[in-house]
Amino acid sequence: MSLNGASSVLLADISAAAVENTKRNIDLLEVQNAQALQSNLFENLSGKGPFDVIVFNHPFFSGEPEELVQHDSSLVDLPRTMLGGTDLLPTFYKQVVPFLSTDGIIVTTYFHFAGHENDPSHVAEKHGFRVKTVLPSESTQGLQQGAMSVYITEAAE
Repeated sequence: MSLNGASSVLLADISAAAVENTKRNIDLLEVQNAQALQSNLFENLSGKGPFDVIVFNHPFFSGEPEELVQHDSSLVDLPRTMLGGTDLLPTFYKQVVPFLSTDGIIVTTYFHFAGHENDPSHVAEKHGFRVKTVLPSESTQGLQQGAMSVYITEAAE
């Protein structure tokens, strides 16, 4: 976004490794108007915003993060970034309002295998947002393969 005209970009992730990787990319690309920080949703964003665009690439594999860590303690960061259970998306929509500008939009992805409870179009509407645009696609590489969509949502009027 920074390279495509945004005046400033704040990138946040729960994973310390992802944040460090993002900082290296900011430096590598010599981006001057972007910063990265670690945050669990909006936890460390107090005083930031409001934002015109919020991109939320939420985890949507079934299961709770704690379940995977119990089986393999070396997987401390991965479960939190890949497993979201069913509470994370509703929590996001409950917390996002003070961080989104009046005419702001939210961009989220959704892999159709993740189930109805992780579908932003259903969850958003329960929290005062409406789907403005759906961009269907297909992922053929990596762990997340299959039908997917990108949703653009906005506050319901």
